[in-house]
Amino acid sequence: WYPDGSSHAIPHRHECWTALMSFGSPRILTIDGHPLLLRDGDLILFGTQRHGVPKMRDPAGTFDEYGGRISAVFFFMPHGQQAQ
Repeated sequence: WYPDGSSHAIPHRHECWTALMSFGSPRILTIDGHPLLLRDGDLILFGTQRHGVPKMRDPAGTFDEYGGRISAVFFFMPHGQQAQ
C-alpha cells in the first residue's frame, strides 16, 4: 500500500517472475532503472529484473498530490524453469 508520493520500495529483485496489477493513483515503477508509469488497472509482467517504486513529488515539491495506490502481485516460474 502506497498512501501518497512519500511511500517507496527500494530497488530489489526476486528469483521468480512477477505479474503486477496496479490499482489507484498513477506511480512510476522502475525496471532495471527504466521508469514506467503504471495507471489504475495496468498489468505488467517481468522476469528477474531489478525493480522498485521511487518517491514522487509534485511540481511544488510536496508528496500530497499523489493519492493511494496498491498492487496485487503474483510470483511465478515460467514452465520449464521450476526447481526439480
